[in-house]
Amino acid sequence: MRFEHAIITAAISGLAAGQTLNIPTRVGSIVSLASPSVISGSKDLGNKEYDRGRSCDTDADTGSDSAVFILENGATLSNVIIGTNQLEGIHCKGACTLKNVWFRDVCEDAISALGTGDVLIEGGGAQEAKDKVVQHNGRGTVTIKNFTVVNAGKLYRGCGDCTNNGGPRNVVISGVKAKGVSELVGINSNYGDTANIQSSCGSGVKKVCQEYKGVNKGDGDSSKVSTTANYDEIDKSWSDLYDFGIFVISEEKARELPHPTIPIPGTTEYLVELDVWHTLHCLNDLKKLFYPERFHMLESLTKDGKIDRNSFAFRDWDHCVDALRQSLMCHSDVAHIPFHVNIPFNRVIFPRLTTTHTCRNFTKVQEWAKEHRAPEFEFMISDPAKLQEIIDESGFDHSLEENMEGLYWMFPGNKYFKHWRDHPAEKTNAVANA
Repeated sequence: MRFEHAIITAAISGLAAGQTLNIPTRVGSIVSLASPSVISGSKDLGNKEYDRGRSCDTDADTGSDSAVFILENGATLSNVIIGTNQLEGIHCKGACTLKNVWFRDVCEDAISALGTGDVLIEGGGAQEAKDKVVQHNGRGTVTIKNFTVVNAGKLYRGCGDCTNNGGPRNVVISGVKAKGVSELVGINSNYGDTANIQSSCGSGVKKVCQEYKGVNKGDGDSSKVSTTANYDEIDKSWSDLYDFGIFVISEEKARELPHPTIPIPGTTEYLVELDVWHTLHCLNDLKKLFYPERFHMLESLTKDGKIDRNSFAFRDWDHCVDALRQSLMCHSDVAHIPFHVNIPFNRVIFPRLTTTHTCRNFTKVQEWAKEHRAPEFEFMISDPAKLQEIIDESGFDHSLEENMEGLYWMFPGNKYFKHWRDHPAEKTNAVANA
């Protein structure tokens, strides 16, 4: 399995809302190097900041001559800041270790693993990488541990079009914090590359692991591989969000509700459902309509190429749209979406849609639902006397939900029921033919 393991959560801590990296304060002035600093053995630079004195004016691979540091096989570099004015960051010629290395602004790549050998990147972080942070050209395993990446195309990419390209290349990611990243990892599945991602968290990460087809240099572009989604797992993930059934609350709690409810017959356990499950169910149903080859929901409603929009199912979907509208307006998320200049893509002022929200703890809501799940009981009451007894004991009017006429009022805001209100004769015919 190429994408071996991934645990990435939606919550992220330690990053400012403005999406900037918490780089340590540099020691002394910036050191601008006339040529790359070649390191063998182990070097601790005590949080000094280095660059090459040249602004990033190209996204081309300019080679090791443009790097700030070149690490010989087996070298270790610790506690250093790579400044903004450089074209290439650090080039590892073989196995190497980077500890607490920070990149203020990535130009072409921050770290290039060029030779055969394992690379360890521990601590530190990088930001504003138009393309990628770590480029893996050689063979071996790159381990990225406790690293922070903010605003980047990719954190890691196995070389897509190297000379004599091949693999396998492996990447292990652990304890990474990612924010505003298009693809966390890119691997070449045709070379047997693997990615192991665990104990990491992210916000605004569009793709965790993207598979590519690697090629030799000069043989065209390395293209994305369209992997077949496991739709059964996707469907289960959706239903697991809200498939908790109906819940029970005490009589005391039931009396506090703005609208009355009834108990399970013969008990003092009162029935309720949380609206969030209803809206998630609605959203899932509407999502399924986008996949007619898998969910044949429209087939029975379609005749001679026309959809029967007066059918109950279609009216239910229309109700779902309105329920989602009401929920969005009711909760009115006022999280601020900031703007930025969308360089280098189209150079326009554009909203940065990855923002910080204030949320309820959804997991806690699910836990409450599991704890209060209603026991099995008989929904269908076939005995008219028993049905009337339940209605009488409840003390409130049930008539709006007992017949087709009631559905006319159950869906306020539904444009088709509104049409019926405006055209009562058509409504009468629809009820009669239901």
